[in-house]
Amino acid sequence: MRAVLNITKKNYGEYKYYFSLWVSNTKKRLYFKSIKRRLLVTPISDNGPTKRDHVEQMDRIIYGYSHVWDDSKHNNSKSGDLFAYIWNQKKEKGSSEKTEGKIEVFIIKHVYSPKCRLVTWSDNVGQGDRNVIELTKKSIYSGNLNEFKNIVGYSDKWNCQGTMQVSESKTKYYIQHIINKLY
Repeated sequence: MRAVLNITKKNYGEYKYYFSLWVSNTKKRLYFKSIKRRLLVTPISDNGPTKRDHVEQMDRIIYGYSHVWDDSKHNNSKSGDLFAYIWNQKKEKGSSEKTEGKIEVFIIKHVYSPKCRLVTWSDNVGQGDRNVIELTKKSIYSGNLNEFKNIVGYSDKWNCQGTMQVSESKTKYYIQHIINKLY
């Protein structure tokens, strides 16, 4: 019995660390699952306004400013929902193969009124009535677009064509996938 006590005393700090890590991850997983979340997606093109705005946001993160984007036309995003940048798949030149595409997921921290839109967004005609969403500075998950389309049930030909909400019933499967990858 004394030998068992000596072994546990020696490794007590290590056991305590791993136990607290397990508890923390379990709480995060349960919290993440407990909330009905929506997923807002927006395409990033190789050139044009979305590319410019995305580069601007990455620069803002580097310089310590808020990471923000505009909501969908329905303005129904809430704090705690998810937001993803999508780089659509493209056919490679001289081949019938497509690129994998990419998805990068963030958590929406806050939602602000359209009055908080950035001055640099004035070129985005017709979107002045959209709420501004503040996002986490670090993505919580990055994956390829094929994986996303397979999980949510979109066809292989689907491409993101503007900021849009993914249905809650489809989002829950993707959230489960993210949880399984993270924890």
